[in-house]
Amino acid sequence: TPFAVWARLTQGIERPDAPELTAGHYLERAVADWYRDTFGGRMFPCEATPHPEHSWLSATPDRTIDDGPSGDYWLLECKTDRDRDAWGEPGTDQVPVHIAAQVQIQMACTETELCDVAVLFKSRDEFACYTVPRDQAVIDAIITQLGSWYAVHVTGGVMPALDGGNAAAAYLKQRYPGSNGVMGEASATALALVDLYSQAKAQESFHDAQAAVYRQQLILEIADRDGLNLPDGGRVTYRASKSGTRSLRISGRKE
Repeated sequence: TPFAVWARLTQGIERPDAPELTAGHYLERAVADWYRDTFGGRMFPCEATPHPEHSWLSATPDRTIDDGPSGDYWLLECKTDRDRDAWGEPGTDQVPVHIAAQVQIQMACTETELCDVAVLFKSRDEFACYTVPRDQAVIDAIITQLGSWYAVHVTGGVMPALDGGNAAAAYLKQRYPGSNGVMGEASATALALVDLYSQAKAQESFHDAQAAVYRQQLILEIADRDGLNLPDGGRVTYRASKSGTRSLRISGRKE
């Protein structure tokens, strides 16, 4: 997410491990071997490659493929997915949009014209390959958007919107590890967030992701204080337990 990228680049917060990322790491070699055994060619690992014009942009493709006699070479990106719902027919360039964006930037950084996307569909034990040609118009559009975002949020230091994700939670935990024993008065923004968070929690099975965003926004309002007093006599607190873990609680509100 944009927040996760910002947190990594400006705060040193790495993306937390997730089961699907770990599985993808170990299965990458298997997918690459399957591709080599199916299509041939010489395969080489890739180093991080900066864009020839934009120093803030780089890419690390999974492999480079060289067919030998002709001197032609292209990129290989190895993927796993549960099923083919987001994919087109094998042999086409119909890959999910986030993968299409990824490989276009990889081709821009490595100055190549073609990328094969090899994928293992785990629910069917099925291997497939897609071929994505370079599209300079798409590359230019992506770089324009990325450059604008980078200038505002990385160079300019403007924090992106909290998104309810793990990186945002890690950032808040790092920024506000403890409280100072002081209760503050709730601002209009904080009071509105209390209402929104309470409503989202009441329907958490439907609004779980949104509740996480409101929770993070409330923590940002409280910062390093113990919490906030609410106009109706209630309070929202963010205090540490004996183990040192801070918990967000809303109490004493009138119905």
